[in-house]
Amino acid sequence: MDVGAIGTLEQLISVPRFQTYLGHYRGNHHLAARLYAWNIEVSSAFWGPLSILEVALRNAMHNALSKGRPDTWWDLPSTHLMDNHRAILDETIAKLQRKIVTPSPGQIVAALPFGFWTRFLDKGIPRHPLLSYETAFWQPRLMNAFPEGVALKRKVLFADLTQIREMRNRIAHHEPIFKMPLETICGDISRIAGYIHVDAAAIMGGCSRVARVLDRKKDAIMHGRNSF
Repeated sequence: MDVGAIGTLEQLISVPRFQTYLGHYRGNHHLAARLYAWNIEVSSAFWGPLSILEVALRNAMHNALSKGRPDTWWDLPSTHLMDNHRAILDETIAKLQRKIVTPSPGQIVAALPFGFWTRFLDKGIPRHPLLSYETAFWQPRLMNAFPEGVALKRKVLFADLTQIREMRNRIAHHEPIFKMPLETICGDISRIAGYIHVDAAAIMGGCSRVARVLDRKKDAIMHGRNSF
């Protein structure tokens, strides 16, 4: 089906939402509709690699933070988090406790959002005796979550993951991602997964269809050949 031939698409998704795509092609409804369809296609393709990265990342970081310590490392007096970071943890645990009286550490780790983990790679308050994330978390523990990342810098990793997280959230809210540097992000996802374990990147490479969808963008837009 050529989505560009469906005249009701603008009404179905709302005029303001469609305007993003329409503006990209200077009012050409056919091309805008095909771009909308391709945006869905490429968003869908990214979910697999994102899933592998997110699960591998949170498990690797949790293991690094709990090595030699209780699995509930967040309850230790020595764990000092920024207020907004701690708020995410407390809110997640509170939501779980409404369903499960005593959630396990594994259930808490799985429920914490992607943003919680990436915040550990931010700087915190530099040179603060307790809240410098570079010295409190990265140097003593979290760099060990990325054993394949030779000379890996925290701030570079944080910047890459921030862009990945932004794209992930846009996909989750059905927002356009076609203006983002998708080829670069695709490479970043695979590279960061490889920092955690070479097998993570290998699994991703074997199941990802992102590259194929990116390659066929022109055909999808010009001829309406989309495949969700």
